[in-house]
Amino acid sequence: MLSTNALVVAGTALALSLKGTHRLNLAVLISAFGALVVVAASVTCAATALITLFRIDHRFYGPREAAAAVYNYTSISSRWPTFDEFRQAIAEQSPEQQLRGALVELWRASGLHWYRYQRLRWATRLLLVAIGLLLITVALAAVTY
Repeated sequence: MLSTNALVVAGTALALSLKGTHRLNLAVLISAFGALVVVAASVTCAATALITLFRIDHRFYGPREAAAAVYNYTSISSRWPTFDEFRQAIAEQSPEQQLRGALVELWRASGLHWYRYQRLRWATRLLLVAIGLLLITVALAAVTY
């Protein structure tokens, strides 16, 4: 995704360089600027699919329960520095608490994956728009220069 966006930026720069000594055409400039803006939006969506800028896990269930922390791979090392402490935390939970914790974490993880999938879908849609604008820029540059 990010590499394709980089290719759109390179293609836009190439289309702008076709002008040679001619004055820059306003239609070419507008379509090129549009392509670059849409690429920036696509890159932002793709980047936030990988790493969110803010904590969003509260959207998916509310406050994390202690039983669910056992199943959260990002908090295990920070919460229990040794394996023995981790093992003891699990041993102290009843089977019902373990099941609830696993279900809560499954719910939270599925919500996070849904969020990331939606961000990638938006990034892909924006990339397609950027490619369309690139083609328009190239066509306008070829016709006007």
